[in-house]
Amino acid sequence: MRTELAGFLVEAGHRAPSADNNQPWHFQVERDRLTLRYDQTRCGTQGFGPNAHATLLAMGAVIENVLQAAEAARCEIAWDMAAGDFAESHYFQAQFDPAAVIPIEARQHPIFSRHTNRAPFRREPLADELQARISSMTESSAQVKLLTKPAEIRQMARITELASRARFQTREIHEWLGEALRFTQTDAERGDGLDVATLELPPGGGLLLQITKDWQRMASLNKLGAYKLFAAIEAAAIRKAPAMLVITGAEGATEALAAGRLMERVWLALEGKGVAVQPYYVVPDQLQRSRLGSVPHHLTAIVNHVSESVAELLGADDSLPHMILRVGYPKRDVIRSLRLPLESVCSEIK
Repeated sequence: MRTELAGFLVEAGHRAPSADNNQPWHFQVERDRLTLRYDQTRCGTQGFGPNAHATLLAMGAVIENVLQAAEAARCEIAWDMAAGDFAESHYFQAQFDPAAVIPIEARQHPIFSRHTNRAPFRREPLADELQARISSMTESSAQVKLLTKPAEIRQMARITELASRARFQTREIHEWLGEALRFTQTDAERGDGLDVATLELPPGGGLLLQITKDWQRMASLNKLGAYKLFAAIEAAAIRKAPAMLVITGAEGATEALAAGRLMERVWLALEGKGVAVQPYYVVPDQLQRSRLGSVPHHLTAIVNHVSESVAELLGADDSLPHMILRVGYPKRDVIRSLRLPLESVCSEIK
């Protein structure tokens, strides 16, 4: 039987963000041990694999949530992170006291209310103290670069628009996104994927997504410049953002996990101060695809331009952008994506 602390840690980990809300994790629970693995059965045939950069960011966020939840519960745990091929091994394992009791206040931790906000933000700048606190956060090689100058934000919007133009002309990405979209309330209640109601689309945007979900139709419309329209829509909110935040760091699986931990730590700290967050993965994704040689040949010039522009904006060193976040004080509450039932992401060893 799952102990109270094990259930609490699993629930906290399960609140982490993931690409297209695919929730690629599986928790294995023994009486005093929690193991985090990739869910090969549920996720192995679609989207990002166990060693993909996006998956590593998500798993890093899970790890951060588990560690913060244990601290909130005032429970010491012994833990380790694995390295190597994550299709064969776990990402994280923690051992804990199965008799631990969860304080009531621990359940009020920002982990359990963290969400993505795609709505417009107020133009009000972040408080100076908060900017200083966020900018000083690190995890291994991962660091935070905060962009607040209008020229920097305009440049980030342009970079995002360019990367999005490549994205909307790439069949593989388009079909993954199409599979993730949930157009009806019934579909959204499955608890995974992207609920279209959360996307803050302009009028007619949902219908446009339905029309263009089929790749052949999208490819035909792209000849008329549809990819430029979609990219402009994606970048529009950035141009009005009071701040953009970039998680940078070294390349490699361990560093991507660290970047995911830092991303989640920053996200929780911001939301704890009433600041909303929207992740933009399109730029890191295109750069990762370029490193792997998986950018279609006719799009390499665009992605090379993205890479050069990122280096110009962030500084030409050995670090790379792991994640980009739009941040600011929200104008209103938004619809939140649902989660898969805990039973579908957790199993117990008797």
